[in-house]
Amino acid sequence: MEAIVKFINRKLTLVTFIGTLCILYPNFICFWGRIAQLDYDAMKVGFLTAYTLIKFGIIWILLSSLMKYNLGTALMWPIKKRFGYNALITLVVYVVNVLLFFAMKPHGAFEDSGSVLVLQYLMACFISTLVGHIVMMYMEEYNKELEIEQLKSQSIQSQYNALSNQINPHFFFNSLNGISSLVRKHNDDKTLEYIGHLSDTFRYILKSGEKNLVPLSDELNFLNALSKVIETRYGGNLRINININDNDREQWQMPSLALLPLIDNVMVHNQIDDQNEMVVDINIDDDSLKVTNPIHPRAVKPDSNGTGLANLSNRTKLLTGKDITIEQNNDTFTIHLPLIKK
Repeated sequence: MEAIVKFINRKLTLVTFIGTLCILYPNFICFWGRIAQLDYDAMKVGFLTAYTLIKFGIIWILLSSLMKYNLGTALMWPIKKRFGYNALITLVVYVVNVLLFFAMKPHGAFEDSGSVLVLQYLMACFISTLVGHIVMMYMEEYNKELEIEQLKSQSIQSQYNALSNQINPHFFFNSLNGISSLVRKHNDDKTLEYIGHLSDTFRYILKSGEKNLVPLSDELNFLNALSKVIETRYGGNLRINININDNDREQWQMPSLALLPLIDNVMVHNQIDDQNEMVVDINIDDDSLKVTNPIHPRAVKPDSNGTGLANLSNRTKLLTGKDITIEQNNDTFTIHLPLIKK
């Protein structure tokens, strides 16, 4: 809306010039007839012309000044205060115009100093008041809409942050299980390697925790680091195949840390060991990221409340306006995660 005010101010000279022409239309219509009534007396015609031009300049300056003031200092004034100010200034200028007319009238100046002149100055007053009031109403409406959008944005950000904060402890506790498993095996080297890779993944989690959307390339680089943690934990029985070219990696965005719950969901709900190797395939399918894995049911139902995918679903809807879709049959489980073009 401020852009509209600036645009009007830039065009103010032209707008007020056209407005003045419209207000003084009766004077221009009567001008040539009045010259004929003066018998084309050069001196009187000169005074008539001078008065007409001076009056044009007076109303042009008045209209321009009132418009500029109504779109500036007085922009947010209530209409009564605005009209009162405009009427007072207009009255002062009207009196000046009348005095000028009576001074030049004996020399040929012509004016209907009653109804026509009064109407012309009232028009200048009303035009300035109306334009200022209309712009003010649009400004108020715009500010209300902007405030509503800001509140929506803040609400979305708050919801998103709350959802993001659920990720870290969920992943953290699962990671501790992996460390405890390695410690029980008394494999110090693998334990240290696991902790090192885990440190790298948590560094990305902490860095991305406050972001909404991140490049797909960043998430895939994180997934490569995460796969090293997974490899240490599962001894190579869980592999991740990423079939996405460099161009697609750079042109798409996705919710931050979206791949973490997807991979975590695979680990939680499937039996992964030497007899049940897990291969996760990741590729682009139209405008979504397609993550597919075979189903290896656990002998004992996992202790899970579905927080991971529910969290991802909520975050995805908040940021993209679309939800994840799930396809499942007896053999495979597939999730489509909506992506956004950069």
